[in-house]
Amino acid sequence: VRKQCPQLLSLQIDAAINPGNSGGPVFDGNQRVVGVARAQISGAQNVGYIIPVSVLLMFLRQYQRGNDSVFPGVASVGIAAVQNLESECLRQRLGLKPEHSGGIRVAQVNALGPCKGLVEKGDVLVAINGAAIAEDGSVSLRESERIGASYLTYNLPLGETCMLSLVRQGVDLQVEITTAVDKRLVPVWDGLDCYPSYLVVGGLVMVPLTVPWLLDKYGSKSAVPTVFGAQLHSELTRVGDEIIVLSKVLAHDMNFGYHNTPCGIVSEFNGEPVVNLQQLLKQIKSTTSPYVDFSIATDTSSSNVHISLDLEECKRNEESILGQHAISSAADLCGTKETSVH
Repeated sequence: VRKQCPQLLSLQIDAAINPGNSGGPVFDGNQRVVGVARAQISGAQNVGYIIPVSVLLMFLRQYQRGNDSVFPGVASVGIAAVQNLESECLRQRLGLKPEHSGGIRVAQVNALGPCKGLVEKGDVLVAINGAAIAEDGSVSLRESERIGASYLTYNLPLGETCMLSLVRQGVDLQVEITTAVDKRLVPVWDGLDCYPSYLVVGGLVMVPLTVPWLLDKYGSKSAVPTVFGAQLHSELTRVGDEIIVLSKVLAHDMNFGYHNTPCGIVSEFNGEPVVNLQQLLKQIKSTTSPYVDFSIATDTSSSNVHISLDLEECKRNEESILGQHAISSAADLCGTKETSVH
């Protein structure tokens, strides 16, 4: 979970965590549980990381509120980006008064987030559940220690109310938000907000862009091509939208010349924008054109790559392409299989 949500607190310790220790309890000098062993740094001596009690309690509280065994995700209030307010000029411009000693500017609100319509871009967030936020975006953790303000919301269970203290054009406001999972254009949780889905037409394998697919394909986020990396933090502005990717071109005579086409974003089908995989399947099934044309955005070309296939050839060769590559169905949309895409 922490790989996809780095804001969750993690503690570094100087005790060795050996293979097999992960998941075990970690005790302090008074034999109190302070967390769960998580990982070690390969090649380093006595450097390990643990999941602290605050994060464990968030998980436990979430399970107590839920009706199934699937962890639904990490809570959010729907503020996508903030800006520190250390500039006195900017503070005055936003209507902050001398009694407002801290606060951060709301730079972006998620279009489908829980605070949409309640919090506005340009508002100043001064406190969360009464905890004051400093102008550098930090909040008090314990004694002289401080941590990022998002810590306050990520430790809440989903569906719990959260009180935001705001200043809007010099006026103090109190806004109550019910926490929810952030909706992302590129999903991150396999089995939660994304499921294995694909569509094969003429040997072209297309899938939704997800973080699990990227990590499986490239190994790490740092190795992801720019054409995909630029989309990782894109906001979902309309329910159902997906980024569709040309994942692979299966070897077959009918798509000769396209075998070396790199992975890229499928932006258009027969001149129409591609919204999601389900819609693309409908477009293919209903097309009256003798050709299936795809426009692909890749890292290797400044302009989109164009792929054109003969529709009748696609129909005739569909069964042999699937059989040759041991693929059971032409499409699988979150468990709903299609024997043919035509």
